[in-house]
Amino acid sequence: GGGSCVAAGLLGDLSGDGVVNVMDIVLSADLILHAEYDQMGDMDGDGQLNIVDIVQLVNLILTF
Repeated sequence: GGGSCVAAGLLGDLSGDGVVNVMDIVLSADLILHAEYDQMGDMDGDGQLNIVDIVQLVNLILTF
């Protein structure tokens, strides 16, 4: 209907296994080190993957 398409899934779940855990932190760090982008890891929605996203991902995991 003229809107934007967004990937379905759990924000922060970079592995796609339906759970946000330490593996997703590792994958996020790997993406950052290789200057790659994955919308599922962009925790603050700023269009970039960086340490801020990892910190927010860690905080999310620690709240479960």
